[in-house]
Amino acid sequence: HSCGIETSGQLNCWGWGLYGQLGLGSSNSWLIPRPVIPSMARVDLGARHTCAISTTDIAYCWGANTSGQVGISSSDPQIKTPAELPNF
Repeated sequence: HSCGIETSGQLNCWGWGLYGQLGLGSSNSWLIPRPVIPSMARVDLGARHTCAISTTDIAYCWGANTSGQVGISSSDPQIKTPAELPNF
């Protein structure tokens, strides 16, 4: 999967989304960029998860969470929408 931030700060993701790593609320894959979350400053992609930091320094992660890689207190193996990281 891939993600990019527009000059406006809009984060878009596309590609393989089986684990929810696109942040679009499903396990669908997309061939074209789809808007995920606005006002982002940075984004980093793992193999099956994604994390981003907003322009106001709030961190979000989503995707595969089988080993806690999303960083939230959830045992759900897939987080399909951006989840704010507590105490970041």
